[in-house]
Amino acid sequence: MGAQRSGHASVHHALTQHPQLKLIAQEDHGFFAKDELFSKGNPAPSAYELLCPKVYTNQICGEVSNSYLHHPAAIARINRYNPNIKLIIVLRNPADRAYSQWQETVSRGSENRSLTASIHDEIVSSDMSSQHQSTHETGYLNNSRYSTQIDYLRQYFNPHQLLFIKSEDLRDDTEVMLYQIFQFLNVPYLEVDTSAQNLGNYQHSLSAISYNKIINEVQADIHITEQLLGWDCRDWKRLKPTLAPQPSFA
Repeated sequence: MGAQRSGHASVHHALTQHPQLKLIAQEDHGFFAKDELFSKGNPAPSAYELLCPKVYTNQICGEVSNSYLHHPAAIARINRYNPNIKLIIVLRNPADRAYSQWQETVSRGSENRSLTASIHDEIVSSDMSSQHQSTHETGYLNNSRYSTQIDYLRQYFNPHQLLFIKSEDLRDDTEVMLYQIFQFLNVPYLEVDTSAQNLGNYQHSLSAISYNKIINEVQADIHITEQLLGWDCRDWKRLKPTLAPQPSFA
């Protein structure tokens, strides 16, 4: 699992090539986040296992999804399904992640505001009634605040069941990160195709003004995330210079 737009498509592509790993074919099925499946109680375990039939008895079944990290009920459902499960969580620079999510939402036609306006509306809505709260799809800032999500995961799972990875490390040191993932899953390391998947097709680059606005808004959360994970996130907290006027479209 992981934050939206943090590289989960590339992780899915890499892991599906390992013969000891059997993943649900759909890149982001999100079984445990589908509330309608749980409206009458917990479905039988077979309902999930049918989505991921094993070819060999020693295969490890699972999925790659960005639907769970921001869905508390899904985390609880996963724990009820298998309290000993192992989870890999990929987290991305909060500003880059928020921008990428905004771009994806715009490309689907469900967002017509600029990123600047979207972030402003979300900040304003945080002090208003719940009917004005941003949704999971357009919660660009909230989806980039990781500390609460980490805390919630740790309420249900022991630290040895959780592997947190920086999206930037996965991009820049792919083989090292995959070795760490395979070791975490207790399967032999295997060289696989690590080409990036589902790359964003951005018409504009993220302006320094918008980037810095997002980072300033989540700065405290980045600091807490550093403490929780023992990470050095100076690269996330570093602001970009704004030497010239920036366009307002992003």
